[in-house]
Amino acid sequence: MNLKWLILAVLVLVLVLFIVIFANQPAPLAKDSKQVLPQTLSKANNTSNVSNGSSAFDENKTRPSTSPAEPAEKPAPATNISKIRFATVANWNLQIFGTKKAANAILMDTYARILGQYDVVFVQEIRDDSGTAFRDLCARISTHRCENSSRAGRTNSKEQIGIIYRKNISLVEMHDFNPDAADRWERPPIEAVFDFDGYRLRVYNIHTDPDSVPAELTALEQVVNSSGNVAALGDFNADCSYYPRANRTQFRNWTWVIPDGTDTTVRATNCTYDRIFLNADAARELAGYGVYRTGINTTLSDHYLVWMNLSIRN
Repeated sequence: MNLKWLILAVLVLVLVLFIVIFANQPAPLAKDSKQVLPQTLSKANNTSNVSNGSSAFDENKTRPSTSPAEPAEKPAPATNISKIRFATVANWNLQIFGTKKAANAILMDTYARILGQYDVVFVQEIRDDSGTAFRDLCARISTHRCENSSRAGRTNSKEQIGIIYRKNISLVEMHDFNPDAADRWERPPIEAVFDFDGYRLRVYNIHTDPDSVPAELTALEQVVNSSGNVAALGDFNADCSYYPRANRTQFRNWTWVIPDGTDTTVRATNCTYDRIFLNADAARELAGYGVYRTGINTTLSDHYLVWMNLSIRN
């Protein structure tokens, strides 16, 4: 073979090899581009165990966790997420609350600070024929409205029950059982129906006579309208010598939220006088309960505040 043709063949072969090698190289990245690496676990697999837009809450937490039905990178529309919020309902016997306590600005500020934490709170043992003490207390809680019962009691020592509730909550109806022609209670109860954005709760409140606890609770149970979501709460004096366990035949089918052995008294006694009862419907919404003791001493009251948390579904 002519040397000239041999050299030409070698050059052609080198050119072919160069073309093959260059064609198999990756194209260079643009200056502003980023290489995307494959993910071992897709976000689509990182979903909650809550499905179909439902909601769940941990009993040990004060707020529920909600999760969308769709994967995280494509959130479900808000209309598919159940709205859950909580309503806190409480009761506090303020122990002879009248003009003397109302004249103490520090005391009143403390009352207002504690009471203002709750959506609905009942205040017991208001003893003030002038009607100014409770009004002054309400004026210090600008986020809430107030109502009160009539003055009740068989003796000259009359008491009222006050209701303090947030302005975004509706007090649909209120019934005062005083005066009671049958004379069933030392201080007749009140009944109040609240509307929390469509969720209705009927509440009965009474401060029982410690010498007549079984009879007064029996009478209360007889007048209670137990349909729907219903609660009964207050200083029932429902423990220790006033109401021993052997005598407890009232509200047996209800949930006793504040359990026996929970001290609701500030003094040396260890008694669960203050109670919250829930019927079956309301008990299903129970999300928490407790006794508020922080900073409460005998200057404020001889009782602690008791409260419950209800999960409210729209």
